[in-house]
Amino acid sequence: MLIDTSRTFVFLLMRRRPPRSTQGRSSAASDVYKRQPISSTTYGQPAGLFGINCGHRSKPFAPGISVKGQKLDMTADENREIYAQSQQQRRIENQIRTSKREIRKWEAAGDKQQVSRYKEQLAQNNARMKEFISESGRTRRDNRERIY
Repeated sequence: MLIDTSRTFVFLLMRRRPPRSTQGRSSAASDVYKRQPISSTTYGQPAGLFGINCGHRSKPFAPGISVKGQKLDMTADENREIYAQSQQQRRIENQIRTSKREIRKWEAAGDKQQVSRYKEQLAQNNARMKEFISESGRTRRDNRERIY
């Protein structure tokens, strides 16, 4: 038996960017099965499917054999809210990293006044992150707050 593996299944992602409409569906390299061809998606675009910082995964999909797996019942509004929360968390993480870099820079320069200023700013950013995490129920990822 010959199995057609020219199709792929794109796994659902809860925090997808707005132009993504292909997740949870199978896409074919050609339009033989009247499914959405991969060329009609945002594939290959920086903000598109499998683009920069995209968290989607895919697997081969054979009609009648493969099982789709997960099913998320989420409205577009819920998705927008989750995505906005993730972007707000990234913004706070970025501010924390910036404060840490400034502290390191001013410590190297020997300016104690600037160091104390940025340590205060870091404490404020950490407090904002703690408050945001408790309100949103998201998970804090401290590896995203590290500087190297």
